[in-house]
Amino acid sequence: MDYENTSLWKSTLGKQGDKKVENLRVSYNKFREHMEGLLKEVAKDFPNLTDHSIDHVDYLWKIASLITGDNYPINPLEGYILGCSFLIHDAVLSYKAFGGKEALRDRIEWKDCYEDIRDTQYDIEDWKQKIDFKVIRQLHANNCGEILFRQFVGMDGNSHYLLSDDEMREHYGQLIGDIASSHHWETERLSELSSQVNALASFPADWTIHPRKLACILRCADAAAIDSGRAPDYLFRLLHLNDVSRDHWVSQNRLGLALDDEDKSKLVITSTHAFEEKDYAAWNVAYDAVKVIDEELEKCQYILSEHEQFQVKSVAGAKSKKALSSLIKTSGWMPSDVKVHISDVSHLIKTLGGRELYGKEDLQFIVLRELIQNARDAIKARRHRPGEEEFVGKINVNVEKRGDNVVLFVTDDGVGMSLDTISHSLLNFGSSFWHDDSVNIEFPGLKASGFKSAGQFGIGFFSVFMIAESVVIETRKYTEGVKDAHLVKFPSGLTLAPIFANCTSTSTLYSTVVSLTLKDEYKIWPSEYVARRNKIGETSFNVPFSAMLGTLVAGLDVDVYYQEFGSGPLKIHQRIDAKELDKRAWLRQLSLADYQHDKELDTFIENNYQRLQFLHDEHQGIAGLAAIGTRFAPKDDFLGGTTVGGLLTGLHSRTGEYWIGIIEHTLGGAKRGGDVVKAPANEIEAWVNKQVEELNAKTSLDIFTRFRLQLAMQHFNVDPINIAVAFCAYDTNPKHNTVYPLDKLVGQLIQGKKLIFVDSHFSANDENGGHGDVYLDFGQVRGLLNADEILYLPIMNSGFLSFKLKDGVPENNCGFIDCLYRKAELMGYKICFSFIKDYVRNNLGMIDRAIVMEVKEIRE
Repeated sequence: MDYENTSLWKSTLGKQGDKKVENLRVSYNKFREHMEGLLKEVAKDFPNLTDHSIDHVDYLWKIASLITGDNYPINPLEGYILGCSFLIHDAVLSYKAFGGKEALRDRIEWKDCYEDIRDTQYDIEDWKQKIDFKVIRQLHANNCGEILFRQFVGMDGNSHYLLSDDEMREHYGQLIGDIASSHHWETERLSELSSQVNALASFPADWTIHPRKLACILRCADAAAIDSGRAPDYLFRLLHLNDVSRDHWVSQNRLGLALDDEDKSKLVITSTHAFEEKDYAAWNVAYDAVKVIDEELEKCQYILSEHEQFQVKSVAGAKSKKALSSLIKTSGWMPSDVKVHISDVSHLIKTLGGRELYGKEDLQFIVLRELIQNARDAIKARRHRPGEEEFVGKINVNVEKRGDNVVLFVTDDGVGMSLDTISHSLLNFGSSFWHDDSVNIEFPGLKASGFKSAGQFGIGFFSVFMIAESVVIETRKYTEGVKDAHLVKFPSGLTLAPIFANCTSTSTLYSTVVSLTLKDEYKIWPSEYVARRNKIGETSFNVPFSAMLGTLVAGLDVDVYYQEFGSGPLKIHQRIDAKELDKRAWLRQLSLADYQHDKELDTFIENNYQRLQFLHDEHQGIAGLAAIGTRFAPKDDFLGGTTVGGLLTGLHSRTGEYWIGIIEHTLGGAKRGGDVVKAPANEIEAWVNKQVEELNAKTSLDIFTRFRLQLAMQHFNVDPINIAVAFCAYDTNPKHNTVYPLDKLVGQLIQGKKLIFVDSHFSANDENGGHGDVYLDFGQVRGLLNADEILYLPIMNSGFLSFKLKDGVPENNCGFIDCLYRKAELMGYKICFSFIKDYVRNNLGMIDRAIVMEVKEIRE
């Protein structure tokens, strides 16, 4: 582009016969030569970007001239500063501008972004490069000015400034950088720029600089540079493009830009050829770009003084897709202004963040779980801030009578929230602040520090409206004073927009207080709560509300206090990672043992609490405090639990079937169910094997303990082959039942016996897999046995009974059939499988089949 023929150039740096203008022109052109090389790095590092070369910079002179008009009031010094801003506004979109790829990836901002993907399948070089660009894009505007004050090594081996004019760099470098940076700001921030900067004494006094005006020119010109000059044909053909980059290239490659022939206050953007349906996304990219230009022009009208107003005020067709489609043509389809919208946001939040998601029981605990989780995340985040590593923190839950109302308070002393966090994250349904890019800006380095939040979906806060008629949030960032707090009020639930206000906190001992004025049906706060058992023949029991809340928070790494109706604060939970944690007291609290009045349970806890061991995730965070379950016939004894973020996923009908204590799981959905064990497989395997080893060393494992351990080991996908046993029957007399270790059972098969395994009716159509049936009349099944047959007795249902065959070989799932098959292999034999269809009717009236296992050959 011949930028020297544009009106802005001619009226500023292009003026002839003025020595001062000539000096500025020489300085600019030299700077331009230096920047041309750096701009080439952008295409080298990120070839799928639209054009960011020196041609794009030169093109901005034309676009800016088109927008401002031929007689725009701008002096040579302003032209110089504007031109320099053109040159650097996108110049740092390259590795070199950040000191190289390794230097970029060593920055805390890069590490924060990397934490978002490091645990996913996308942890590959391609995604690292996407992070590279994301971070460069995030930082490039703020680093515009810095590049003028860095030295680069030139071809001669010496270090040089890109802007080699010392006087201009020293006096105007910061201003140039600020104007260049401002193209990435929200328009409202332009007020941070000075309205006027006077010229140096060496320049004419009337060469006054107006930074806001120059910033408006840059942002509007940059927004409007969307035509085929930005995405030239020759580059478009050479590049292999996909996804969003391709849409940008396709849209810009087809566009042309000019003034409206009949109304010079309008830009007209047209297409050189129509967009087909396959280019639907590219057309929408073009529409969005047109809207941005129109919005920037409109916003700048309010910023510019009357004599600074641009000639161009708007873009034709920007107000609707239908209007724009008459200029940017389509073929075979029609753009529509119809959008997917939510007519009743309040109803959606109540549905997805209320009873329809959580159910209708334990609503107080559901709300408290969400609020305590938010409080815990805030405290944990504070511990990961520089200088706060030893911070303890605490959560207070308090219920008070206030006049005719009952108010529930949850208070924490974590990081607190800024007004931006409240408005853009906490109150943005479906957006979790901890997983949003905004956390990288507000708390840089937090993600890279290893901080992991329990909050994931950004809907938990809205559960409070299930029990609250009004809500008030008072918060301040922990680094700020008491006078810098903010209030957010929902005086009428979710029916109206919240009220925002500034306030003064009453104390520095807390950062955030969420207070809920309870609905009438929840004003009678339960001092006692029913711990429900769901097993037949077992009864529920009452516990204090504080005790039940203590179990909810059993895995938290934060101290929790509770008080109600004026009583003093009661410490209901000591952080699980405390050095002085009393494991016995902790397990009794988890299991509500003080309220079960079960001497057998008390004895079991006394004999087993020492076995509790900590589990850790791959970041060495606590992922559980547990021991293998050994009670032969587990009941709803409340000895075990699954946690997510340290909070129990279920309060009631808990057992110690596979483990006692708690094991942290990954989040399985918005309802807070646990998905998979959080500790890595090698950690789980080492924990299980150590538990078995210590039990065996303490006292020789009896048959019943071995049976229970094999079920638990299979549950955790740890091989139980060396301790597994099988309860079996070999005639009609129930007293003739016997228990075989696997090697003894294989010995029976070697002697010609056949093992009968009754497979559930639900597996009958799958010859390759199934699950043993426990709903049988075993007296009836014994009557079907032949003299050479042994019946496997499943005793109790578990994953240990499942199997999957492939080409006659069981899948390695640590189940019974798999273990038996591998034990035979170790002994030099091969087990073969056959099926007897319609073998027996189970207690539910369905016909089961039998799997017959026998040794038919010796392995070679």
